[in-house]
Amino acid sequence: MLFRTKDIAVALPERRTPVTAEEFAENFVKCKVKQALDACFPDIQQGKSYDFVSLSEWSTHEMVFHLLSLIGPANLYVATWSMSETPARMLVEAMQAGVIRELHCLFDYRIKVRYPGVHDYVKQHFTTVGIGNSHAKVTVLMNQEWAIRIVGSSNYTNNPRIEAGVLSAGRAVSELHRDWILAELNGENPFEQ
Repeated sequence: MLFRTKDIAVALPERRTPVTAEEFAENFVKCKVKQALDACFPDIQQGKSYDFVSLSEWSTHEMVFHLLSLIGPANLYVATWSMSETPARMLVEAMQAGVIRELHCLFDYRIKVRYPGVHDYVKQHFTTVGIGNSHAKVTVLMNQEWAIRIVGSSNYTNNPRIEAGVLSAGRAVSELHRDWILAELNGENPFEQ
């Protein structure tokens, strides 16, 4: 029997985010998410990796804001399958406050269908926005002292599901991820070379 996926799809309500971004001393961002991120990542050490799993206690954007509160203003390089409005607006506000210096984002081509308003909004505000055939969920934060990468299952949405990933503080592999994201954004086809 043939069927259409839209006929069987289950609509999951988007969780209202309990996070708030606040500008405080020297343009850092403080993230309030039931203290879960503070408890899990009270600090980050250079050269260490941290595996994590969460049942919607936080989302990727909330983790990014927590990390920015630890390392200070940074450039952000993102490959994500999806982004909803709340994270997009929070990231733009952080750019306007100087907490995120540059934001380069590669989306899967379905962003135009799933969240067309978000795509239009971030094109006006992020440093670079591109569309590709990507299911990757990678975030890199870089400044003079820190290079942190997050590779995991979660997008920039509030998802009421189990998510897992690895957060690592190290320049070499962070640069590898930054470089392929930028190459894709610049149309250089890094995987065909």
